[in-house]
Amino acid sequence: MEGIIDLTNANAASVLDGSKGVLVEFYAPWCGHCKNLAPEMVKLGQALIKAKPTIVAVAKINCDNERDVCSKYGVQGYPTLKYFPRGSSEPIEYNSGRTVEAMVDFINQKEPSSRLRIAKEPTFVEDLSPQTFDKIVLDSEKNVLVKFYAPWCGHCKKMAPDYEKVAKAFLNEKSVVVAHVDCDKYRDLCSKYGVQGYPTLKFFPAKENKEAEEYNSGREAPAFLEFLNNKAGTSRNIEGALSEKAGVLASMVGPVKKFLAASTVEDKKKVIAEVEATVSSLVGAAKANADVYAKAMARIVEKGAEYVATEVARLEKILAGGSVSGDRADAMKIRMNVLKTFN
Repeated sequence: MEGIIDLTNANAASVLDGSKGVLVEFYAPWCGHCKNLAPEMVKLGQALIKAKPTIVAVAKINCDNERDVCSKYGVQGYPTLKYFPRGSSEPIEYNSGRTVEAMVDFINQKEPSSRLRIAKEPTFVEDLSPQTFDKIVLDSEKNVLVKFYAPWCGHCKKMAPDYEKVAKAFLNEKSVVVAHVDCDKYRDLCSKYGVQGYPTLKFFPAKENKEAEEYNSGREAPAFLEFLNNKAGTSRNIEGALSEKAGVLASMVGPVKKFLAASTVEDKKKVIAEVEATVSSLVGAAKANADVYAKAMARIVEKGAEYVATEVARLEKILAGGSVSGDRADAMKIRMNVLKTFN
């Protein structure tokens, strides 16, 4: 493993000679907890390579193959971590967390001059604390999916990449928040919401006096995506773009048919007036989307029926080119979807 020394019965004495501090993982290949720890050990090895410390090292030893060393240090379960301090041959039990952050903190405490650092990967998941939980989660205008997790939990680690994908997909959706709470740090908060195992997921809908709903669907990105789209009334795909359904209103099917059937400009303008009256009675996204229909009708009257095909082609080209993003891309996608209902 890159950045991590593989200990054997043959080299253990020379590595653990007290010339530098060494954090050692005693493991077995078949051990599930060892497998869960492996990604954190990889990150730790990478941190060592970047920092190039000369006074600390990290090692691992397969106790199925190297029984003598493991027996010498009284290893009885896996994984067992021990720290061999600089200037000593007697190890110290490592009883801190099993995350790379916890191991780095431990090493830096033992050897302050090592100055190990972990580069944090960018995240789109909202990190909640007792100070921010109510403001974000209980906001009546927000649909919030919360993952209650523990850093050492294997199922939580396995789910994390899919959860991150969904958080990124809803980044431009102001009414949706994908969040998590570290239950090792904030046990009282997790206890308040009845969390007894990890990960536990709860959904808080956008409404007054909201109560948590248990999330019992799949733990992969498509399941999260479908759940949030259904609950929040959104139309996001996994890339974060709007789907073909975005902006399309069932209530506008009748007015569109009536508009297309109208034989004169005057009759078409009457339909536009009716739609504009409907717009004034709506609120939020429904109001904005209905207004797109009214404006589309006005442009068709102004430029002729061929406007629909021309404008759809123009919008498709812009969106495919990737030159627009965020709110502007969303607005173009909604306009294109609405125009297609006039075909």
